[in-house]
Amino acid sequence: MTALLAAGCSDPDDPNHGSSPGFSSAPEQCAPGNAFEPLRAPRAVLEEGISGLCLLCSVFDAEAVVDADPASFATLNVPLSVAGTAYVSVFDTARTHPPGTRVAIFVAGEEDLIPVTIALNQQIRMTTFLNGAEQESTSPDEGQVPIVLSLLDLPSLLFTPTNPGPRAVGGQVSKEFDQVRLDFGGGLQVLNALRLFEVCVNDGG
Repeated sequence: MTALLAAGCSDPDDPNHGSSPGFSSAPEQCAPGNAFEPLRAPRAVLEEGISGLCLLCSVFDAEAVVDADPASFATLNVPLSVAGTAYVSVFDTARTHPPGTRVAIFVAGEEDLIPVTIALNQQIRMTTFLNGAEQESTSPDEGQVPIVLSLLDLPSLLFTPTNPGPRAVGGQVSKEFDQVRLDFGGGLQVLNALRLFEVCVNDGG
C-alpha cells in the first residue's frame, strides 16, 4: 500500500512541486479582463481540507489556486479505494455571482495526462455556496437539480497530442453564490492525484 501511494501522489520535496514547466501562460479566456475572470487573492479567500474517511488524503500548495501565477497549482492526493475526498474551496469576498454564471476550473493529472471524460463524473465534484449555505452541486441531495459538469471549450495554447495540459471543467449554475468548492476522490478511482490551477467565473456581463 505504501509503494502504491507513493507512486500515485505528489512529493512535496520535489523541486518542481507546485509549478508546471509546460504551462507558462494562462489559458487565453481565463485572465483579468477576459471572458472568464480568475478568483485570486487578496479578493479570494482559500479553504482546504479532507472530507469523510480519507486518512491518507492530502492537499499540497493550496494557495497556488488563488495566487497571481497561472502556472502554479495545488495538488489533491487521494489514495486508491477510499471513501473520502480532498477539497479546495474559494470564497469571493468582493461580490456574489448571479444565477446563470458559468464556472470553469482548470485541472490536470499528475503528469498532465488526465482521463477527464472518465474522471469527470466519478471523482470530481463541484459545489457552490452562499453565505456558507450550500446552493448547488454536481452530486446534489435527492430531489435537487444537479449542476451539469462537463469539459468546457477553453483550450490552452499548450495542448499537444502527448501533452493535453490543463483542461477546463465546469458548468452553468442556476443559483446565486459567493463560494466554489472542488472535491476530488470517491467513486470509481481513475486518478490518485489531481492538479488544480485556477477557479474562474463568467457572470455573463
